[in-house]
Amino acid sequence: MKTKIFILCSFLAYQCSSLTAQHSTGSGIATFLIPSYNVSVQGYVEFEEGYPGSLPDQPLGRRELNIRTKPHGNSLLECDVTVWVFTLDRRTILGPYSMSCDDILNVGIDDNAWGALVYSEYEILVDVWIGDEGFRPAHDGISKPAATE
Repeated sequence: MKTKIFILCSFLAYQCSSLTAQHSTGSGIATFLIPSYNVSVQGYVEFEEGYPGSLPDQPLGRRELNIRTKPHGNSLLECDVTVWVFTLDRRTILGPYSMSCDDILNVGIDDNAWGALVYSEYEILVDVWIGDEGFRPAHDGISKPAATE
């Protein structure tokens, strides 16, 4: 656990922001913009919001950051996933959260720019999006309303 915290702190201290869809930081960690769907994760991968003007129809105030984990292909390996959620200015870090495959993590966030760091020892697929919990991404990466219960 101390090793993961040390790696997270090191990562956050040296992380650079970018507005590209994917880039690799100086520490070698791939970064994707939010929303991202079906991103292959093995090791550490970061997801972050773009600049405010690039986020049309984003509500101000309380929002939900959603992270869904899925097995990669027909893999039967265990999925132990660790997630940290943080403001891009690194002043607030939430977590670590533990997840399994086919889990959805909903974290309440404010109108700051946010990101998430996801770690998995095994290859998994991850969806990350911001919105209320009534919306879920479809398998093709297009958001659709969840079934009402």
